Amino acid sequence: MLEAARIHTIPNGIDTERFSPNPACGRGVREKLGWHGAKIIVSASRLHRQKGVHLGLDAFSLLEKRQGDVRFLIVGDGPERNALEVQAEKLGLAHKVHFTGAVSRDQLPQYLQAADAMLFTTTRVEGLPLNVLEALAVGLPAVVSEHLFQSDLLAESPHIFRVKQADARVVAEGMKRALQRAALGGAELPCEYSLKKCADTYLELFERIFEQNTGMKRVIASGRNA
Repeated sequence: MLEAARIHTIPNGIDTERFSPNPACGRGVREKLGWHGAKIIVSASRLHRQKGVHLGLDAFSLLEKRQGDVRFLIVGDGPERNALEVQAEKLGLAHKVHFTGAVSRDQLPQYLQAADAMLFTTTRVEGLPLNVLEALAVGLPAVVSEHLFQSDLLAESPHIFRVKQADARVVAEGMKRALQRAALGGAELPCEYSLKKCADTYLELFERIFEQNTGMKRVIASGRNA
């Protein structure tokens, strides 16, 4: 068995220069959609059954009945797209749900920046979902499946709302609370999950391993004297 001292966990890192709050860019997307003044929930993932977007739609339909000024922006593409569009139509939500289709990494930030809160009702066991970290980086609170972030420092974040993803009423309530939190502002990505912190941690680990194996100190980190 591998010794515990030899195991190192380094979280995923998000490019916080690309994913950052940008109200002006967000307003541009809202203008194109004609969603001025609306509260926007966004999901960003592959449209696969395991990602639980269908569960999000069911919950959104309940939220919309209570709070008519909400919209649902579904970013991504995949095998479930047609089924999800049919579901939205049957729920009477076609005019309040927009499917972007596939978007590039360069385009993704603007869609997140246009939203007020993130929704990710995945049924899949995820490690540390990048889409949620990216949402936090642009300043969005996030409603996520209850099995996410259980042993992570984000489990205690006031900007993360963990819900039973299969319970539409609970998810709808989570979205309502997230929108209330969004009005207060303050959501942000902890520095531990920035790309810079991730890179620095890797380099520090490599330096430590090099020193342990050679008995020599060697600084290999970019931006520091080698």
